[in-house]
Amino acid sequence: MAMLITMGLTGQSVLADNKRAIPIVGLWEGIDLDDGANHLRSIRHNEDGTFSLTGNSTYFTLCGGTDRDLIIGTGVFENEVLKAKSSLTCFNNG
Repeated sequence: MAMLITMGLTGQSVLADNKRAIPIVGLWEGIDLDDGANHLRSIRHNEDGTFSLTGNSTYFTLCGGTDRDLIIGTGVFENEVLKAKSSLTCFNNG
C-alpha cells in the first residue's frame, strides 16, 4: 500500500501545473464489473512524445484466472484518446 501511495504522490507532481495538458499521465486504478478484478495501470509521458503503459490485474482470464500477469505497451495520445499497442505476459505457466 505504501508503494501505491508513493507512486500516486509522485505521479501527482507531473500534473502540478494548472494547464494539465496531458490528463492521462499518472497511476490509474479500476474494478472490472464483470469479474470484480482490480486493475492497475501506470501511464508515463516519454521525452519523445510517446507514452509508456504498464499494469496488471488481480484476475486475468488469459493467464488462467490468476494475478500473475504484466501488461506493457507504448502509444500516442490523439484526439483525447490513448492509442497504444500492448502485450500481456503471463507468469503462471513458466
